[in-house]
Amino acid sequence: MEIPEFSKSYVLFRQSLECCTLRKNVPKTEFSKYNIEDKNDIPIIAGAVHESAVLITEDSMLKDEAKKYIESATPSEALTKIR
Repeated sequence: MEIPEFSKSYVLFRQSLECCTLRKNVPKTEFSKYNIEDKNDIPIIAGAVHESAVLITEDSMLKDEAKKYIESATPSEALTKIR
């Protein structure tokens, strides 16, 4: 049985709502272990590492830098993996 395209979108949307959780910021004292070019991205990577999360971003430089520390992907790469 083929799942209608609308249903697929709803399932992905529903999954994204279920997996999103707001957390407190990672303490700045932990930032020194991240050596990346754009220092403004350190809190993003630190938060993902702290939560053992996969970082999903359209920022190619952030994605590449994050790969030193965690799994990272573009939204389309992530969707490909879960389909």
